[in-house]
Amino acid sequence: MRKKGTPKSLDRDVADGVQEEERGQEGTGPLIKSEGLFFTEENPWSLLLFKNILWAMGNTHGQLKSSRFEAALHNSIEQSLRSQDVAPRPVFSQLYLDKQQGHGRQPGPETIDVKPNIKELEAAPRDRHSSASSTSGYRGNPPVQEQPSVDQSYEDEEKEDPPGSPQQPYRFPTPPEGACQTPGYCQAGKDIRLTSLREVKLTLPEGFVLVGAKSPNLPDNILVAAVDARFLPNPKTNLALLGFSGNCIGCGEQGFRYFTEFSAHINMRLTTQPKKQKHLKYYIVRNNLGLLVRGPLVPWKVVSPEVRKRGFPMAPQVVSPLLSAAQGAQQATISYHANRVPASLLAAQQQHPSPQPRPSTIKYGGGSPPLPNGPSPSDGSAQPPKKRHKGWGPGRPAESVFIQPGLLNICCTKPVVLACHGNLPYLHGNVNDVVVSTLLVDCYKPVQMPPKLLEGLGLTNAPPLSVETMALLTVQYLVQLGNEKVPLREEFDAILLQARQESAIKDKNMQQHAQFLSVAPAQLPWLAKVAASASNGLVRIVNAQASLAEGISETLQMICMPQPYTRYPSFVVVIHVSRHRGTEFCVLVTGVHQARVVAESMLSASDCFKEISYEIITGKFNLLTSHFKEPNTAMSVPVKKHGAHVPGNSELDKLLDDFVGTMTGEVMVPYHGRELHRVRDDVAKDMLPDKNLDVATDHQELHPVQIAVAMKILSQVCAIADSGTQSLDLGRFSKVDILVMVPPSNILYNQTVERLKQSGVLVDLGMETASTVDQKVDQYVMKCDSVAENQAKFESFVKHVRQHPYTLHVLIQDQAHVDVNRHSAGNMGLADRNINCKDFADAPNLLTLQVSASPFSLQTQKSRVTPHNEVFWPSNIKQNPNVPPEDTVYFGVSDYCRTADWSNHMPALRSDDSFEQMSTSLLAKYPKLHSMVIRTYILVRHYSAALMTIAGVPGAQEMTTTETLNMLQDIVNAPLTSASGQGSMLLLRVPSIQLAMVAYDKLHSVRDKLGLQYRFDVILSSANTDLTLEEYFLKRMQAWRGELDNPEGKSSWVPRTYCDLDGLPCILILCGKDPLGETMPRSLKYCDLRLVNHGHVTRASLEQEISLGCRYISRDVVNEPITVCDMSDEDSQSDSEMENEEGELQIDTDRPRSNSSDVQQTLPGFSGNQAQHHNGSVSDPSRKTPSENVDRLSPDSAQDSGKESQGNSAPETSPQQPRASVTSLQGMVENSIDMIYGKDTEKNSNSHDNGEDGDADQPNEQSEQREAPMASLKSSVSKDNLPTTSTSSLGQPKPSASRIAGSSLLPVTIIVSKTAYDILRPDPQGKQRHISLQPHPDVGWICPLRPMLLGEVTNEVQSAYYRQWTEPLQHHMDTDNKGENNLPVFHPRRLLLSGPPQVGKTGAYLQFLRVLFRMLIRLLEVEVYNEEEINMDHESPAVSLVFNENQTTHLTAKWPDYEFVRSMPFDANLHEGKYKSCSPVYAGVEKKDDSPAVNTDSRRPTMSIMLSKFSAHNSFHHCEHCHHYMESVAPQQSRESSLYSFTFPSAVYGEEVRLHFIIPQTQEKHFVFSKQGHHLESLRLPSLDDVGHNDIKTPIFTPTCSRQEHGLLNLYHAMEGGRHTHIVVVKQCEMALYQKFWPNHIILVLPVVCNDAGIGAARFLVKELAYYNLELERNRQEELGVRRQDVWPYVIIMDDSLVMWNVHDSAQEDKKTQNISLKSIIQHLEATPKITHFSMLGARQWSGKSAVDVSMQPFSRCHLHSFIMLNVDATQNVQYDQNRYNCEDVDFNMRISSGNGLLCRFNRFSFMKKAIHVGGGMDFPMKTKVANANTQNITTRQFVAAPDSEDLVPLVAPPQFLLEKYLAHESKALFPMAVDNQMTPVLAIDCYLNLGAQISVAYMSSRPHSVNPDTDCRFSGLLLYLCDSFVMADFLKKFNFVPGATLCVICPDRNTLRRQIVRLELEDQWRFRLRDEFQTANTAEDKPLYFLTGQHIARLK
Repeated sequence: MRKKGTPKSLDRDVADGVQEEERGQEGTGPLIKSEGLFFTEENPWSLLLFKNILWAMGNTHGQLKSSRFEAALHNSIEQSLRSQDVAPRPVFSQLYLDKQQGHGRQPGPETIDVKPNIKELEAAPRDRHSSASSTSGYRGNPPVQEQPSVDQSYEDEEKEDPPGSPQQPYRFPTPPEGACQTPGYCQAGKDIRLTSLREVKLTLPEGFVLVGAKSPNLPDNILVAAVDARFLPNPKTNLALLGFSGNCIGCGEQGFRYFTEFSAHINMRLTTQPKKQKHLKYYIVRNNLGLLVRGPLVPWKVVSPEVRKRGFPMAPQVVSPLLSAAQGAQQATISYHANRVPASLLAAQQQHPSPQPRPSTIKYGGGSPPLPNGPSPSDGSAQPPKKRHKGWGPGRPAESVFIQPGLLNICCTKPVVLACHGNLPYLHGNVNDVVVSTLLVDCYKPVQMPPKLLEGLGLTNAPPLSVETMALLTVQYLVQLGNEKVPLREEFDAILLQARQESAIKDKNMQQHAQFLSVAPAQLPWLAKVAASASNGLVRIVNAQASLAEGISETLQMICMPQPYTRYPSFVVVIHVSRHRGTEFCVLVTGVHQARVVAESMLSASDCFKEISYEIITGKFNLLTSHFKEPNTAMSVPVKKHGAHVPGNSELDKLLDDFVGTMTGEVMVPYHGRELHRVRDDVAKDMLPDKNLDVATDHQELHPVQIAVAMKILSQVCAIADSGTQSLDLGRFSKVDILVMVPPSNILYNQTVERLKQSGVLVDLGMETASTVDQKVDQYVMKCDSVAENQAKFESFVKHVRQHPYTLHVLIQDQAHVDVNRHSAGNMGLADRNINCKDFADAPNLLTLQVSASPFSLQTQKSRVTPHNEVFWPSNIKQNPNVPPEDTVYFGVSDYCRTADWSNHMPALRSDDSFEQMSTSLLAKYPKLHSMVIRTYILVRHYSAALMTIAGVPGAQEMTTTETLNMLQDIVNAPLTSASGQGSMLLLRVPSIQLAMVAYDKLHSVRDKLGLQYRFDVILSSANTDLTLEEYFLKRMQAWRGELDNPEGKSSWVPRTYCDLDGLPCILILCGKDPLGETMPRSLKYCDLRLVNHGHVTRASLEQEISLGCRYISRDVVNEPITVCDMSDEDSQSDSEMENEEGELQIDTDRPRSNSSDVQQTLPGFSGNQAQHHNGSVSDPSRKTPSENVDRLSPDSAQDSGKESQGNSAPETSPQQPRASVTSLQGMVENSIDMIYGKDTEKNSNSHDNGEDGDADQPNEQSEQREAPMASLKSSVSKDNLPTTSTSSLGQPKPSASRIAGSSLLPVTIIVSKTAYDILRPDPQGKQRHISLQPHPDVGWICPLRPMLLGEVTNEVQSAYYRQWTEPLQHHMDTDNKGENNLPVFHPRRLLLSGPPQVGKTGAYLQFLRVLFRMLIRLLEVEVYNEEEINMDHESPAVSLVFNENQTTHLTAKWPDYEFVRSMPFDANLHEGKYKSCSPVYAGVEKKDDSPAVNTDSRRPTMSIMLSKFSAHNSFHHCEHCHHYMESVAPQQSRESSLYSFTFPSAVYGEEVRLHFIIPQTQEKHFVFSKQGHHLESLRLPSLDDVGHNDIKTPIFTPTCSRQEHGLLNLYHAMEGGRHTHIVVVKQCEMALYQKFWPNHIILVLPVVCNDAGIGAARFLVKELAYYNLELERNRQEELGVRRQDVWPYVIIMDDSLVMWNVHDSAQEDKKTQNISLKSIIQHLEATPKITHFSMLGARQWSGKSAVDVSMQPFSRCHLHSFIMLNVDATQNVQYDQNRYNCEDVDFNMRISSGNGLLCRFNRFSFMKKAIHVGGGMDFPMKTKVANANTQNITTRQFVAAPDSEDLVPLVAPPQFLLEKYLAHESKALFPMAVDNQMTPVLAIDCYLNLGAQISVAYMSSRPHSVNPDTDCRFSGLLLYLCDSFVMADFLKKFNFVPGATLCVICPDRNTLRRQIVRLELEDQWRFRLRDEFQTANTAEDKPLYFLTGQHIARLK
């Protein structure tokens, strides 16, 4: 049965064709049967498909050469038969060409290569093609002549498959294993991109040409290939051989016979069938510079069936306007020959072509480009293509449009064809009169988005818009534009998004009706006409029946021959609806204004300037001059179809000449006179004013908002350092070096140099001195250009970065948005070369700060700056009731835009309608001239006429506009009211330098002829030139500054910046592409931007132009209250809530008028409101003086200077940003903001800058002097380092009456073009539309389906929006910034500071440099304890012994004499300041009352000390010297650390104690291991006479707790890098943390029972371990022949907070303290004579208030702590108390001393202890074990309670801890008679416990042979703490007690307590009561301690 829809005639033709095919086969049987598919008449499509397969295979006899092909054929036919396509889809060609896919069959040796032989293809092309043509099955196609087969198809006419057809995605062959798969590189890994091969010399085989291929993975680049020219189309016939032959120019592989295979090799990775017609786009040629560039398009064209029937008669000649004449001629010579290469193209690729003529301004976009030179009709070689294209329709006519001559003059403009949907026809004829634009073409393309993004846009259930719906929306949008507005892509994108959102199906019940929501194609033309009817004829609909070509031709004919009484349309929409091609439509822009704007927006800035230069050079500019010289018609020139008239002024020159004749050598008075008063020229020339204080150099001052921003930058830098990525190590830097890079602008360069010099930063950083800073300041600022001087500065900076690794170099790129181009030859992309140089940018000591007012080009998907490193200028305006308002407020871009809607007074941003109407009329008269040329000419004539009117020339007023006249009258007459000749500035922006020169010459000439040459100056300025003033005005400015007061009357001062022109009446003509951030003077009053043609309108270009007027204005102008910006996070979160409460900025209309208002009122058409706008108050007596109007800033807020154009609020940090800890650098900086307003900060206020980009008019203010708590960065922002403003220098000089009133206090009046005004003006809802524009010319949108950025949003939202929806274009420097998964690679040390223009960013980043340097110095400082020594009694036995005996040898000795030290009594007094809260040790001598009082403040005094090179460091320290000491080595170099157990017997903890060592492999050399099993045996110890393998003999043990990050465990620098054994002692619960931070350290892990123990347990186990190890080493070394007593018996036990060590040289008079290393101290101690006789050696703790005289007391026998060298052999019988939490060292010292041990302190050595507020001693939060118990009011009295009482509240804390805390705070209740009574201390037996500072403790030892002090005193108490058997009753009876003395017996349990009382016979002398028994607040399972108190009973002897 015939398939439905197949015509019978086609069945018959197919059957006939099959029969003929069967007759031509010899010996063929019936057709092949494959799984039920028969090639019969009943299945005609299969027959046609089979025949086409044979043609494509090149095998007309149907010989199937392989089983693979049979399987591929079967699958292909089955898929085609099941498809619903009208024509079968040739999927078989895909299967055939893909040799790698076997359809389930693995390729093997039997696989046959079925590629055709290229030699056979060349040898017999005619036979194959004649055979193929003879078997053609197409109806009505007669056989044609034998010709080479061609492959012709539309370039981009691949249509989508019908909705019902199954999708057959192209399966790309699997690349070989190990092959490169990166787009832009071949599989061999060679780069084949055009951008990389531009300068490469390539050698091509004969007959090959270079062709550019487009890959979807590289949309902005071209892949270069070498292709045989025979397989490319002949330009004359557009015919090409079937097949392909190409070579890879990357790896050189040759012989690719199929484009599928070649596309796989070059990694095009296509998703559709590779076709050379679709992907080979351009020829690649060399330009006149010898660089490979994109050449003409490869002319893949189609010839229609009608032409095919006529033997291919050729179409009219068509020339592409994209190609120059040379290229067109070159392309026309590319001819096809079977064995010859196109000579012209080969020559173009291998040689340099001749210079090309000026390119045309017409560009084509969308659709197919016009055909190059077509073949002539006489060419008989043209033949129809043999390969059918699926996009061809039956009977499709040739689509071309002939452009008739004279269209430009008829239409008065070049019509613009906006490509929309469908392919545009080819244009031929006078194509230069038509422009094709792709402005809206991307809006209609389908977009594939992830479901998450669709959900965010509200499009989850929204179907895609149909083409018909988008066409109707296009018509409606054009109707809304009207006759003036220009179409913008962003606006239309928003319309499409809104339409799709509204069409979302939200109710499931509506899904069945969804089909009725779309528009039927047949209804589209009618509905479009209905929609266009509302335009009143401005939008017209043309329904093209045949094709778009017909509709465009009809439209052009309609324009050329308009119907009478028909309005001329602005837009014509051509619609064509077809069954085969669907709906196609395009838009013709025919309005004069709209067409011009759209056409000129397609030109880049450089092309625009070239066009203008060409018109001026060729004399076309003179057409305008001749126009105004025409008689009669020049006065009023009507323009066709336009109602406006151009007012001519042919008499203008005559009027001027007549006026010149009346001057007779006189000129207008320069200043201080009447308007038309004249004086002689020589008199006016000699008029010079006196010194004017108003223009004296203002002190650049720092303001709170700039300080706050600087601290935010510093906080972010600290966050980078704290992030853990080790990207920045601030601790290694001690200096700061800077380089400021600015765009190539002389003015901006001079401005930055001046700011840097005035700020004093170079002096503060120590880079220059005050005497040299003026001469060397320019070395730190460079212009980003190719000048040798600037490049030398950068190279010097790079060299300095590499040579000084300990200096932090800061590279500041100011105005970073100016140059974002990729580096190339010439001056393009120099910033990219400088800041993105990999070797330079990756330096760890380089920090890059990019500063921009338009950061949009740096916020893309491939940005190099992470969002976390963006710092935004505070934009929030809040009211702080404690801060009085400032005098000024910032007036930015958004404020100017809002003024456009003012109705009761003149807006600050406006457009001149009269000028626009005149220019539009003249633009229609001269459509070939660029609009900027015409507008410049008109505006200059208006300026001239206005000047003539002001000078009194009659009749000239009618030849200018009111707006122009008002501005110039204010500028010209302003000096007349000033005694010193001051006035205002008018800024005229002329982007083109040629037009600027024309304007300058004309205005200069008119001014001189009118006699105004001494009234105001005309200045021409550009980026690369310095300011040049006329001699008269230069002397006037020198006189203002007092420069001419010298005897010679000469001065060398010249203005270097625009701010130097302050007060000069002038017209400043500023030329250049865009402003570069220069600061304008305060006297700038008008900014004329009417000549700025923005071209392609972007947000950045608009805001940069408006930024010229951004400034700080007077608060009196603003009605709304302005508040202080709060920098806190809480306030920033509520910015959106305040948005609707802030109101609008309004001009106060009650201000008095200026002095020029009288003249203005006489002019017709000048309104009072306009006069009021230009004027301000000269002086207001009601205003506060600057000293009264002082602003105060709270620590949590900073003064904001007003709203900005980028949003309302700016949170401090983004939610994803890693927050620093309290002790991190970022937290330190954030806490230090409280310090920025300290006392005594006024002294440096006059030497600092107040801002970037010009805050010359920002008011001066004073920060309130207030106290702030000490922060971690106190020094970096301390009061003697941070400048603020002072009262004496507060405020700008108040304007005098002679100065133009109010010019520096009002917004600048900005006049823009009509196009810009329509964009900048807010919409009816108040939203600013320019924010939604394309952000930057080098940045493009990702897709058209995106949310619009309307209204004021936060800076973070803007940044996130641009980072999600924009991407850099091809020439952007961030284009290749891709890493893994196509994610951008963020530079870890790059920051971006963005803020409004002219807001003060320069002052902020200069202040950042200052505080950064202070912070680095702060990081090199350390807070050490500086406590005053206590109990310093000069009559102590130890000191008096030295004074009484002449021991000269002892005083000068380096080591102590053993006998002398032994003769010294032990000084039991506690002298260190840390013991001031502990109980004094009774020494038998009453202390004097002048001892320092006990300080109730718990904070110990500290002092900041600079770190030395011998300091110990924590884990935050990183440097190249000690990184191997701290960090773990690579896994391949060392295995992980091993865990070893070490067991020794202990009576305290049971039979034996098991400790664990974590020993890295590199540290195993310090231990002895068994030969079998590698078990740990002992720690190696040297002998007394042998140093061993280390630099020191003694192993160092450091107990530490909860200080894994902050503990000073890095002793590399302290040991001078020497070898040593360092063992870190930690608890088992903290083992993993310490191993993580210190992987290279030996870690000793304590048992589990010590997890809750105190420091006493750690010291006890260390000493026990050391003694047991000593015995093991003695046994081991005894076997080696070493005597037991010769083994080194010492160990060092050192705290983890010791940071530095000092030596006090007593030989010098000043007794200076010198830092030395720990290594030298230990070596000195180890060299002590008779060292084995000493029990302990040590040093004293440093104190800046120490009273120890080293010269008189070099050694002391006293307490040692924190750093001890312990002889474990001599102290084997004395142990640490393993239960103690505090004062364990005092207790241990007393035990050694009582045991006659010898302690010696080296007073020449001292150690400094760092104040570490983290970890250290054990502390327990007071929590109860009872549920729901109140723990807030627990006091130390509750730490003990009576047993079994209700008052007992069990606590979660060890019993010993509770006991020690109770005794330290509540002992006054236990021993009341001992309080403040030194002569009646408490007797403590065998222990020292802290009973509080008011109770003295007398230590007595009960051990036999112990040494106790002789004392006859009576004790007020007895303390028995865990007494052992040595304490006997007889021993206690030796001591005397005062009546009422108190006894306290402490035991581990109640039974032991009772037994001790009985054993010691305490009841004989002490009275006990049951209520006097107590226990610690513990439960029974916690084993509480019990103690009993009693009172002494007085017995009579």
